[in-house]
Amino acid sequence: MFTTIVHQTLEDRDNADHVEEQGPFAVDDIKHSYLGSGYYFWDDHIELAEWWGECRINGNYIICEGDLKVPKEQFFDLVGCRKDQIYFLEVIKKLNLGKLKIGAIIELLKDLERRPNKKGIFPFKVIRAVDIYTRSKYNQEIMKFAEKRNGLANLSPMMIICLIKKNKVLLPTYRIIYPDKYVPD
Repeated sequence: MFTTIVHQTLEDRDNADHVEEQGPFAVDDIKHSYLGSGYYFWDDHIELAEWWGECRINGNYIICEGDLKVPKEQFFDLVGCRKDQIYFLEVIKKLNLGKLKIGAIIELLKDLERRPNKKGIFPFKVIRAVDIYTRSKYNQEIMKFAEKRNGLANLSPMMIICLIKKNKVLLPTYRIIYPDKYVPD
């Protein structure tokens, strides 16, 4: 079982009740979504949620928090599971998908999963990946491993989680945690 706290940043439209009752909310632009269609979150990184709100939503934002609980067989982890990374690379090679972007590959695999003769090719309900875009304005905490070595560690990676479909079992809680005006005392 994989468990984590997730954060979703949304535009503040003065509709807190609607957000908590109807959330989470899916990505609008499927063509440009990193991991295909779904509900996007930061993996336990409130600072990234705040940064997204300031930079991408011009400071007028809400942050929601939820508790994600996913059985391993439903969790496709491109961050911390080498087996999942190898599987993804093998599928890309086998189906000759190397020219496609990750989001498009995932959408294709979800379509194949719906076919009876391809069942099992992509049985996942949640995907996690890390964005290594180094020119981002988000200040990632990069540190050297050792003196006189080039190796670096990112101690605040931009980990993205995509919940493919709304699911109260996998995401049993979803509540506004920012701004304070929406948080009950």
